[in-house]
Amino acid sequence: MTAAVSHKRNPDYQALIQERCERVAAMTRAGYTASQIAVILRITERTVQRYRVRTGCSQPAPLPLTPEEITRAEELLEDGCSLSEVARTIGRSHDAVVRRFQGRGWTRQQRAEFLHMVRRMREIA
Repeated sequence: MTAAVSHKRNPDYQALIQERCERVAAMTRAGYTASQIAVILRITERTVQRYRVRTGCSQPAPLPLTPEEITRAEELLEDGCSLSEVARTIGRSHDAVVRRFQGRGWTRQQRAEFLHMVRRMREIA
């Protein structure tokens, strides 16, 4: 058996890997990026990604919206903006906005009317 294979069966090595995986998962939940975690733990970004998959937290949770972002988003929604437009305007992901404002977006009918209007405007221009 080679040295490269034997260390993987070593209980101390397995404990080190398990500890790193847990630390990567905790840092991911705290909002750190893969690059930041890699620098802090002195491992590669690819290793961070593998540890995230191993622990089941492959995607970091989006940071909650700030009170200012919530206020601005509510104003935009009241003005008739779509959730996508709100997300672009406040600079946050669509998923983060949808999660915070469930049921506040356009209906299918409103989306269809808007797309129809956009198409007609393009024909005129």
